[in-house]
Amino acid sequence: MNQEENDISNIYYNASKPAAYQGAEKIRLTLKDEGFGAISLVMDIDAVLTDSTQKYPDGSIALDNVLKTLKRNLNVNEGFTCGICSKVIQHRNNFNRHLKSHDTTHKCFMCNRKFTRIDSLKRHERGHLTGGNANISNNLTTSQNALDDSAHVLTIYPSDEDRYDILTFFSNIRQKIKHTLAERCDKVRHVKWYLNVHVELTRETNDGEVNNSQPYFKSRTYMLLSKGDIEDGEINEAFQKQFQSFDEYMARDISYPVQVKQIPKFENQNDIAVNVFGFEEGEFFPIHISKHKNKRYEVDLLYLTKNDDAHYCYVKHLNRLLSRTKNCGRAYKFCRYCLRGLTSQKILEKHLRYCSKQEAQHVEFPEKGGGEDILEFTDFQKQMRAPFVIYCDFEAFARPLDTCLPNPNHSSTTTTVNYEACGYGYQIVCEDDRYSKPPVIYRGPGVCQHLLEQLFIEEEYIKDILDKIEPLHMRQTN
Repeated sequence: MNQEENDISNIYYNASKPAAYQGAEKIRLTLKDEGFGAISLVMDIDAVLTDSTQKYPDGSIALDNVLKTLKRNLNVNEGFTCGICSKVIQHRNNFNRHLKSHDTTHKCFMCNRKFTRIDSLKRHERGHLTGGNANISNNLTTSQNALDDSAHVLTIYPSDEDRYDILTFFSNIRQKIKHTLAERCDKVRHVKWYLNVHVELTRETNDGEVNNSQPYFKSRTYMLLSKGDIEDGEINEAFQKQFQSFDEYMARDISYPVQVKQIPKFENQNDIAVNVFGFEEGEFFPIHISKHKNKRYEVDLLYLTKNDDAHYCYVKHLNRLLSRTKNCGRAYKFCRYCLRGLTSQKILEKHLRYCSKQEAQHVEFPEKGGGEDILEFTDFQKQMRAPFVIYCDFEAFARPLDTCLPNPNHSSTTTTVNYEACGYGYQIVCEDDRYSKPPVIYRGPGVCQHLLEQLFIEEEYIKDILDKIEPLHMRQTN
């Protein structure tokens, strides 16, 4: 094999080839073998394309198949083109990840950077606290001096950007604090300093009242012997101490692990709605259903207990978990209040309009035997007397129907008998025996239609009696 055959073959093509192969100057092909090293591959691409274009018309399916086969043999990958930014990405997984980047919902409130994952956003925000992503803003400041300027107080007020987030405020004032410490070291040489943040909190209680609190959170005291001793680590430590105290204050009166009765308080202090479900004796049941409908996040938890131990499990997909309680293979939409499975989202929304007015419900059925499985009406004293009552009964012929055998793999209802009405009887009973009427019996065609006509006649009879006002006669016995 000569030197020319050992070289990597260069395959050239001109601009007259189909559009799928225009745009590049050449295609290099190399085949490698572990035993023989590089082996050149000579391919007459001009002959293949010329023969294909002459044999098949331009734009035909046959020509497209030839081009696809040629691209597959040459290992040509055109990649995936994004329809939003026109960026070409070779691998499908990377392309899907790129598409998600155009639909980001998590945005940093400090630098407006977007993230596709919430954990990436939280990690980025922690970088603002440690100084890695500083976004300096101009905050209004005032200063006070005492004891011949040996005591100095610098007050920094939050801006509209960081008014409602303490981490953003800490990040924005970092450089201002370092600059102030450097100025004090130049003026008085040795400095003792600490940070003290004043927070104003407003919270609405369940009774509609508004509670206001204005706590202070102080860092420990630090010492500076010179301007060169100023360290970012000490400022970070001061910030972290204040934020830790602030976090503990927000989570006050809540013990960890959080008890079920403390979950409403946890929801009031966080932008999270929490639903808790239990599981005992092979049955799921709701324990706590959040009353907050406008929270940013909603979390479903499964509360498991064994002896004195308890544990919360995160439920990623509640419908999939509860679908295991159904024997059929179709998907269900479950109501969180009663855990009833419904066949569509539309039916679920209609059901929630009524079920959400109640608390969490656990349906218990009585056990068979023992008399608890039989319901009887006993509150006769709560009944209301009616002036007229109509008692009616139908008679019908039972005619058998010819049907097909149902599918044993699916639940179904099979109609075997058709009942045809052949007669009826009714009687009007009044609390005053003067207006009661004897029984009416009918046999013949059109039973249902005949009964409705008779009832309309009886309705006029009853209305005439009820509309008649009789004078009240009082007696000595009354």
